[in-house]
Amino acid sequence: MATFLKIAARISAIGTFILAGLILGWQVTSWIRTDEWNPIPISRALSLAHLDRTAIYVTASVSDSPPPSLDLQTIIYDWFLDLPAGGFLLAVAAVLLGFSFVGAFIEKQFVSTDK
Repeated sequence: MATFLKIAARISAIGTFILAGLILGWQVTSWIRTDEWNPIPISRALSLAHLDRTAIYVTASVSDSPPPSLDLQTIIYDWFLDLPAGGFLLAVAAVLLGFSFVGAFIEKQFVSTDK
């Protein structure tokens, strides 16, 4: 099981690093061409992959309750979608590499116990 964790986490980390590299590479080449940094938030990356959030339309009226866009869950969700995609993918890849190292450590413990 530890070997599976190590291999799966490494393969996932490599794929995530490739995606992060593509996004950051596009940003850098765009920056070199235009002299302007174009950030790519998670929401834009998801919309490019056709996984964007559906729009919610609210009728304009006076109500006693706060609008649904002001509840805490929506605020956190919107904040998360505004994070930079490249940085988020690099953080995810780092966590996956950490899982891979933990799997390798556990695998070594089992190999040394079997001897």
